[in-house]
Amino acid sequence: MLYLDNRPITLLQGSGASDAVSTISTIEVPAEKPGSTSRALICDPVGKVIDAPYVVNDDAGMILLHSTEQKPKYLTALARTLSKSGGLVLDATEAINRIVTNERDDASKFSVSIGGLGVDSSWAIALAESNITPNDGIFEVYNQEVAMRIGGLTEHHLNGNFLPHHIALLDYVTLQNGCYPGQEVHAKIDAKTSITKRMVRLICETSTDARTIRTDTGSFRLIHPCINGYTHAICDDDVEDGDHFYNNTKVTAKTIYTAL
Repeated sequence: MLYLDNRPITLLQGSGASDAVSTISTIEVPAEKPGSTSRALICDPVGKVIDAPYVVNDDAGMILLHSTEQKPKYLTALARTLSKSGGLVLDATEAINRIVTNERDDASKFSVSIGGLGVDSSWAIALAESNITPNDGIFEVYNQEVAMRIGGLTEHHLNGNFLPHHIALLDYVTLQNGCYPGQEVHAKIDAKTSITKRMVRLICETSTDARTIRTDTGSFRLIHPCINGYTHAICDDDVEDGDHFYNNTKVTAKTIYTAL
């Protein structure tokens, strides 16, 4: 299945783009040859995730594929930094199409593909020509229900709501990457505790508006309102994937190892 994803896309131009993004990210974002990809992680001063953009190096500059539904506010500061060296921050949302695809489909037909994401680590982000629309009949629109089903991030995960450790983004935290926003908090967590919680996708037999689902085999703190039976939740790391029951209702948990 192919989904057309309309979240914001930003183009950074100028030789200082890599350094500017790396300064505010939990992980170094290298300036590499066109077609190479990476991922940044932008946190607030208390270490909670604001955005987790994919980074694509292109002939035109550095492309940020944002996880947020709205253009993130940190771009204003990024523009000020880049302007000092003559660089630019441009809105490329209308110029580039982002596709969410299952890797079992032929993702190779797109110009760039970033894989190993979401539920079963079987989903990918790809880029395509800008002249395609959902009306072409090939694509469905990527929305919050799709995100819940396949392990994608939404505004409920971002905007300073959760630490990366709890929403399947820990792989992108590198304490050695200088004094990025939230680095001190992450360092304290790394020094004092082990990670005891993880994010799972829940399939609920009956949709619920509960904030916490408590079963005999574990508790699940819901991140997102349940949509047609699908939601994401945080649970203790010793809670097993599989079926759990509350109020004679089944919920099925599946670990999300890397959020899409």
